[in-house]
Amino acid sequence: KAVSRSLKTVRTALMTRFVPSNLGFNHITQQETIDQNTSTMARRLMCDAKSNTAIVVIDGTYLYIQKSRNNEFQRKPFNLYKKRSLLKPMIIVSTTGYVIACIDPFCSSYSNNDASIMDNILHRNTENILNWLKKDDIVVVDRGFRDSVHTMESLDLNVVLPPFLNARRQFTTSEVNQSKYVTKRNNLKESSTKWHAMDRIDIIEEFPILSEDEIVNDITLGTFQLKRARSYAEENASTTDLTGSVNYTIHRCQEFPDIIRAPTQSAHVSRAQYHPTIRFTREEILDWWRDCTAGNSVIGCCSHIASAICFLSFERWQTQSRSRPSGTFINFVADAAAQQELSDSTNDDEDEDDDED
Repeated sequence: KAVSRSLKTVRTALMTRFVPSNLGFNHITQQETIDQNTSTMARRLMCDAKSNTAIVVIDGTYLYIQKSRNNEFQRKPFNLYKKRSLLKPMIIVSTTGYVIACIDPFCSSYSNNDASIMDNILHRNTENILNWLKKDDIVVVDRGFRDSVHTMESLDLNVVLPPFLNARRQFTTSEVNQSKYVTKRNNLKESSTKWHAMDRIDIIEEFPILSEDEIVNDITLGTFQLKRARSYAEENASTTDLTGSVNYTIHRCQEFPDIIRAPTQSAHVSRAQYHPTIRFTREEILDWWRDCTAGNSVIGCCSHIASAICFLSFERWQTQSRSRPSGTFINFVADAAAQQELSDSTNDDEDEDDDED
């Protein structure tokens, strides 16, 4: 009982003092969301850089709960897909991931799918959502909301969702790009372009200087690629200290001097090498193209692109050494493959000497 009362007190205090100031449509205005929590990439992709249009992402999530002893409440939260009891709050976030509102939790039975929940929210004007959203605002949803698209469009909202196959075997190229929100495409073909190797010193003064925040917000659109980027750069430079004198391979396009590429070893396949290609000016990164398998199917850029951009625009300008101990671990293990290559090379030399004799 004492624990129960304590939890109730904490819950009441949170709902009274904390939640109203940090969650819900009343804690932040639409204009503040547009100015402070809308990414540049999303604005360019979906509303032609218009500064007065709000872009929100809406989706349901799960809260797992124990099975109730009440039969009715035991049935309604039971999810046939997950095979367990759970509740579904509807989350409204900005394109930067800022949580604007969390509406209810709903039951998770078959009648409480994303579309029906969305219709319910709009018809009830839950938390005054219709007062917050304005005409021509953009709502990004997944295919589970397809049955509520008509309701949202009838309220003068622009709905963005992935296309459907509709009995076809695959999407068209434009539909794939729409589905992944990928608009950066480049027809640069390696086979028809001549490249020449250059030292990173020759390009460093021409490449734009960026901060980590600028790279995350405008290029990678997340931190995962940035974490992987350093590993690729360290392997390319053969050192974990990227602030010192390093041998970082860069190729420059002879026909278009504002285009470079950085040969990058695959992290998973030893025989695979990728060539992330970047077009730039002294002020900004203009475009990029990648030849890895998954590179063109992600929002933002892949880790190979992020590696080259991060090294040339950020790491090379750091004055404090940031070496990583993980780079020395390889020195504590033996590589039988390398020893086998040395043995094969020695045998070949001996065979040549025998032939000469």
